[in-house]
Amino acid sequence: MFRNTHHKYNNERGSIVYWLFFTLIIITAYSFHFDTSNGYITKKLLHDSIENSLQAAGTLWAKDHGYSPIDRDVALANFNLYLQKNLQLDSNNMPLPNSPVTSQVKVVEFNVINTVPSVDPIKGDLVEYYSIEAVVTTTAKPYLNSLYNGTAYTITDFARVSLKPNQ
Repeated sequence: MFRNTHHKYNNERGSIVYWLFFTLIIITAYSFHFDTSNGYITKKLLHDSIENSLQAAGTLWAKDHGYSPIDRDVALANFNLYLQKNLQLDSNNMPLPNSPVTSQVKVVEFNVINTVPSVDPIKGDLVEYYSIEAVVTTTAKPYLNSLYNGTAYTITDFARVSLKPNQ
């Protein structure tokens, strides 16, 4: 007299729950995938920008003064200028609207090595030529921040450029 109709609906309801659960897992996996690759791209971009800015500062010095000890203030001013151009930052190293970084870029350490050969104060390796080096840090936001409540992570990078006598 009574039909058991719940069996059909329980199967459909169960498959919908499994489908939703599977979809949630896929979306979460993609968000981690994009965040990881975005972090890698940001770190690589930061490293390349530091290196290019150091290279520009060193090249400007060598162009004007040849292979000679580097003036720290001049090198730092040129480094900051090119870092701001490369990363699209304002004069306080805050990102402009089209900047690839999302927070202030801080120059943690900036060294000019004029006593050669000598041991590098950061890496501890032997430096044979006049060199400029910098440690720079910034934070990056997760790429899919609106999808889940991700926290920003810090990116810190080091680069060194050496002037060679025939540069």
